[in-house]
Amino acid sequence: MLRTVFHTDQVAAAEERFAAWRECVSRGVVVTTQEPLPTGPERSAFRGVLRAGALGPVRVNAMEYRALVAKRTPRQIRELDPGWYQVGLIPHGRQSIALDGPPTRLWPGDMVLYDTTQPFVARVPPALSTGSVVLQLPTGQLPWQ
Repeated sequence: MLRTVFHTDQVAAAEERFAAWRECVSRGVVVTTQEPLPTGPERSAFRGVLRAGALGPVRVNAMEYRALVAKRTPRQIRELDPGWYQVGLIPHGRQSIALDGPPTRLWPGDMVLYDTTQPFVARVPPALSTGSVVLQLPTGQLPWQ
């Protein structure tokens, strides 16, 4: 069962919503650097919802969010790597992810597999809202480890 962990409507000051979202995702999913698109005064229009749950050692995060860029940097990986394989499913909207090369566009129904030891850049285009469901599998508990 997924429970709502965070909703930007919980933050009274609109200009603080994106910072609260960024902190919640970094604590609950994986540490990233995020910026809304577009930046500037439009940042207060950001909306995001994070729902989370667990299936044994597998974590499930269902997110809905507006346009943004999220980066996982080598420095963030060195400082804290939780050791997850992540399987992302796009239920609606669209986004792109660059893992080790040019970005790949993801459409509804697409899935992507990546791990938290590798940098990435994910982007949701301006004026769009999207969703993603991320399954996190601990690499140390997989049968071939």
